[in-house]
Amino acid sequence: MHPPNANILEYCAAELGNDSDMLKLSLVVFAVPATQVSVEKCFSGLNLILTKFRSRLTPENLANLLIVKMNFDMLEFEDTEIFSYDFD
Repeated sequence: MHPPNANILEYCAAELGNDSDMLKLSLVVFAVPATQVSVEKCFSGLNLILTKFRSRLTPENLANLLIVKMNFDMLEFEDTEIFSYDFD
């Protein structure tokens, strides 16, 4: 029996060993958010990004924009002047 704070991915890798299909499946299953809040936040973010004016975005560009939008607070900027630029 493993302790409750064990890393589930390490446990799966140790238990499944060479069964790469099952290991890949476990990685997908554990990547799904445990709550619906983060999913709703992503859908809301998608509605702000994918508009009728941006309907030609490639799936890769859309995914990249969504990643930046959902994790913007984690980004670190050297110079905060880019946020206070006067466009006039």
